[in-house]
Amino acid sequence: MNSAKPGKRRGDMNGGWRPTFMERVEAWITLRTDAASIVVYPLDGAGNAAGQLPRSEIQRTQGGFRIHLNGDGQPQTPWFVIAARSFRR
Repeated sequence: MNSAKPGKRRGDMNGGWRPTFMERVEAWITLRTDAASIVVYPLDGAGNAAGQLPRSEIQRTQGGFRIHLNGDGQPQTPWFVIAARSFRR
């Protein structure tokens, strides 16, 4: 019985051999921090910032921030830099 799903890659996905196949996964993460504000930068394959995540994708929560990653219209990447702009005292 073949358990592979149509359109899904097959083979050793964990062996570290090229090419490595990746799938975009939309996610919400919560970052606990005392920062007053944050900026999120998606990174390209070379580690360079590929713009800035829109403020609409970052929600202030009690004790931190909730960040929407890899949503529709956003750069598709597994790498991000999160920078705190300032800290509350």
